[in-house]
Amino acid sequence: AWRGGEAAWALALLAGVPELDPPARVRGETLGLRGDIEASCGSPERAYRLQVEAATLLADDDPSRAMVLLTEAVWASVLSSDAKAALDACGRAQQLLDRPLTDSARAVGMLATGMANVFAGRPGGELIRSGVELLTAIDDPAGAPMRTEWLMLGPLFLRESDTVARLG
Repeated sequence: AWRGGEAAWALALLAGVPELDPPARVRGETLGLRGDIEASCGSPERAYRLQVEAATLLADDDPSRAMVLLTEAVWASVLSSDAKAALDACGRAQQLLDRPLTDSARAVGMLATGMANVFAGRPGGELIRSGVELLTAIDDPAGAPMRTEWLMLGPLFLRESDTVARLG
């Protein structure tokens, strides 16, 4: 329903999932999808809360997915102009760095952490550059399990057009 342009219908369907008492993975993915919908056409603040809750549910079994969800929480924080929440999500993401992560999850985590720092007026450019470098080493960054917008967000925060060309 969501991909078909029916956000309200998708949210109504997702609201019924908890009644089925699904496993943590399904609950986490459901919350993550609700967060995606809220970030796109609802409340970024609600999206942040949903993404963080989803990441918490998935962190033990799938730290890479949890990392991606936390980066989505960072983006929701940027959309709502809440630098404190963005830094909080990054703090949660940093707790996952000692876990086995896919290169794409590690890269997008670095990008999000750098962006949150820049957004909060702190140094973050080197983290963004490191994340971009890691993304450029991935064979198909557009096929990684993350939003393709992340391929543009790092260079956008750096304001470097040649970085975008390397990711294309």
